[in-house]
Amino acid sequence: MALAANCRPGLPSEVPLGGTESPIDAESSGGSSRAPDGARSAASDFEGEGGASDEAEAAGEEKEDDASEPLEITATPSAPVPGDKKKPEIPAAAPTAAAAPPCDDSNGTEPSCGELQSGACRSVFGPLCEQLGDALKPKVATAIVQCLIENNRRSRCESIEECLGRGLEQACVAPPDQQVCEKLFARCEAPTDGPWQSVAQCAKGVASLKKAVRVKVVECLDAGCDLEACFLKAGT
Repeated sequence: MALAANCRPGLPSEVPLGGTESPIDAESSGGSSRAPDGARSAASDFEGEGGASDEAEAAGEEKEDDASEPLEITATPSAPVPGDKKKPEIPAAAPTAAAAPPCDDSNGTEPSCGELQSGACRSVFGPLCEQLGDALKPKVATAIVQCLIENNRRSRCESIEECLGRGLEQACVAPPDQQVCEKLFARCEAPTDGPWQSVAQCAKGVASLKKAVRVKVVECLDAGCDLEACFLKAGT
């Protein structure tokens, strides 16, 4: 079998099995590095086949090289997951309410009783108005007299208790006022008439009095249990 000079895979010998080589073939095989024409032809045919195979391998290597190169992936914003909820916004703190001004029942002027000297209720409201101005603090007395004037115009002469209750809401109760009435209700039954039927109402009545009148009312309450009579006589 004759081998190509470039050590390529062996080519089939052109000498039949059991035959002899011609002198020319022998010379060619013995001293020359060139392969016979038939061998070169076969070799070139083989190289063509091998060349195609090499090109395919080269192409495969290029693909592998391309695959081995890192791919640049552009990050895309992910869509919000359905059902996700935003964190609830914390509401701003509500503004703090301004502190209420301290209670003050010392201002005001003495009420005018002129209109109560006439009208349907003049016989009752007239004299009462004079007493209120003398006994009660101006702010409290004015609220009561204004209520009496409105009811006198409507001939509601039975509204004295209603008007007294409205005026007493303007009084500023202090701890000593509360203590006076607590002692009174501890030893006496609660009155059934007038706007002083509880400790709180009694304390407002005591707080509504002028200083000199308050002393007289407290002495009256210490001596008896007639709360209404003590208050009504306070201005006399």
